[in-house]
Amino acid sequence: MNRKITKALHDFCVETFGHPPDETMMIPMVQDLDSKVLGAYFGEKGEWNPRNKNFGPSGKDAITKAVNALEPKRVLDIGCGRNLLKDSIPGLYGIDAHHPNADEVVDIMDFMPEEEYDVVLILGSINFGSEDEIYYKMLKATSMCKIGGHMFLRVNPGLTHNRAGAEWIDFYEWSPEKLAQAATSCNCEMVELQQDRWRDTADGKRYYAHWIRRGDIEI
Repeated sequence: MNRKITKALHDFCVETFGHPPDETMMIPMVQDLDSKVLGAYFGEKGEWNPRNKNFGPSGKDAITKAVNALEPKRVLDIGCGRNLLKDSIPGLYGIDAHHPNADEVVDIMDFMPEEEYDVVLILGSINFGSEDEIYYKMLKATSMCKIGGHMFLRVNPGLTHNRAGAEWIDFYEWSPEKLAQAATSCNCEMVELQQDRWRDTADGKRYYAHWIRRGDIEI
């Protein structure tokens, strides 16, 4: 659950009414506001501007080359945004909870594919929310990759975007250790992990990882 919105609502109620809000009643409100914040920022009219061309190993050219070298039949791009990889990777299907350019506008937790994918891309889309939310989204993403299939990830170490609308987004603090733990929890082998950047400033830092799913998982 979005920690920034939760704290703001809690503080408002205490300062205005002298009492904290009931947590069970606050949960659906926070979830609704969080969805609206993400939709306003990452949607068609939002401030978000993809930097895929600026990254190194997780950038458009490198990812396209790495994926196409595997000759996959089915590729899933989770949180595809403007679906910019659609024309360069055959067999790619993009889903996104907020952007109309996706092949299907749907949240990852609500997406029900007919069969598993050879490659799953998670390039900046599982970066938001609590540790539990991140954990279950990673499990769901892995469940859609076939055993022996490949997963390519780019994650944010908790750095807020310096753009209007991003101040209320709850960025999860990814680290190499958390990526390794997630790979283990998802029964994946992490074959590559390195730092990536879209620019040489403090807020440009990201992590790139390449996993291979090795076995069954429980969701």
